[in-house]
Amino acid sequence: MPKKSPVGTLRATGARRLLRATRARRLLRATGARRLLRATGARRLLRATGARRLLRRPGAASATGDLGAASATGYQGAASATGYQGAASATGNRGAASATGDLGAASATGYQGAASATGDRGAASATGNRGAASATGDLGAASATGKAGVALAAGFGCKAKGALGCAICVVERGNWDGETHPIINIKAAIVDGDIIKADTYYRLINGAFVEA
Repeated sequence: MPKKSPVGTLRATGARRLLRATRARRLLRATGARRLLRATGARRLLRATGARRLLRRPGAASATGDLGAASATGYQGAASATGYQGAASATGNRGAASATGDLGAASATGYQGAASATGDRGAASATGNRGAASATGDLGAASATGKAGVALAAGFGCKAKGALGCAICVVERGNWDGETHPIINIKAAIVDGDIIKADTYYRLINGAFVEA
C-alpha cells in the first residue's frame, strides 16, 4: 500500500490552520525543534505548510532573576537581563542586549548591534562593526571594539574605550545634589592611537580625558 505524502496529509487535515492557531513558533523555540527540522529535512514540509515564516521572526530572550543569563543569536534578536549580575548577549546582526541590574553585563557582537548597561558598575560591550555600547549607571564601563563603533559612558564615574577608528563619548558628572549627579562636562573623540589610545579606558575629569 503506497505511503501518504506528509504534505498531502497536512493539507487534507487542515494542519496549516492548526499550526497558526497554536502559535507553533513558541513550541519550536521551547523544544529546540528548529535544529531538528534542519536535521530531518523537514524544511520542505515547512514550505508546503507556510510555517517557515514563523521561524524567520526575530527572537527574544529574557532573564529576570539574579545571576541570570539571556542570549539571542538570531538576526535582530533581543536579550535582556534585569537581575543583579545578570548577563545579556546578542550575537546576531542588529541585535540588542540590555543589562539593567547592578554589576550586569551586556554584549552585542553582531553588525550594528547595541549593548546597554544601565545598572551601577554595569559593563556594555559592542564588538561588531558599527556597534554601539552604552553605560549609564554609576561607575559603568562602555567598550566599542568593532570597526567604526561608538562607546558612550554617561553615568557618574563611568569610563569608555574603543578600538582604533571608533568614537568614545564620556560625560562628567558632579556630586549628588539630592536629586541627581548633575552633568558638568561632556566630551567626544575618535580613537586615533595617539591622543586617544586604542583599547584604553578614559574618564572625563575637569573636562579632559584621563586614562582610567
